Amino acid sequence: MFQAIKSSEHMLSHGVFLLIQVYMFINFLKSNLSEDLFKKLYHVILYGVVVVFVMAFLVLSFTGHVYFGARSLTLLDPSYARKFIPIVASVSEHQPTTWSSFFFDLHYMLVFAPLGFYYCYKKPTNSRLFIAVFGVCSVYFSCVMVRLLLLSSPALCLLSGLGLSDLMNYVIKQYKNFNEEYDAMGNLVMIEQAPQEEQQTHKKKPEVTLI
Repeated sequence: MFQAIKSSEHMLSHGVFLLIQVYMFINFLKSNLSEDLFKKLYHVILYGVVVVFVMAFLVLSFTGHVYFGARSLTLLDPSYARKFIPIVASVSEHQPTTWSSFFFDLHYMLVFAPLGFYYCYKKPTNSRLFIAVFGVCSVYFSCVMVRLLLLSSPALCLLSGLGLSDLMNYVIKQYKNFNEEYDAMGNLVMIEQAPQEEQQTHKKKPEVTLI
């Protein structure tokens, strides 16, 4: 039996390959058709591909040509291996991940990754939403099996870097709104800068506060 075609573990790669072909075909039609005709064909092609893919998957699943393996079912249902395949559940690498494993493997990324999630949904873009979905899926799968903790490392690295970057940008922007000076006594003086339009219209002296 050729596992690369019939096993469920490889179905996602086939789906991604088909989606890339559909995407390139849609770009080809967009560059050669009028806008009105393209919009009509776009919806037809989109719904048609989804229906065909779902129907083909259901038919192949019911006929036995494509099946979900024990590892896939264990990821979808963490209690599956414990109920039906005890020998798989007895392996230490297939045990649920503990908090100590998360902490000793990921360290401070556990602190900054939620910050990255926050900025992904506060300033959403296609790339940020992809990173957020990648992070959620990887964290779920790493919670099911300790061996899959490796999947969460790149996702949490991206989220942590994104969170720290946006946080530093916010802090620097706030810092640029003030000038730091010291008086004769060595005390720090914060001079709040008014907008340039207000300075030109009112021409007031900056407010000085001692810290």
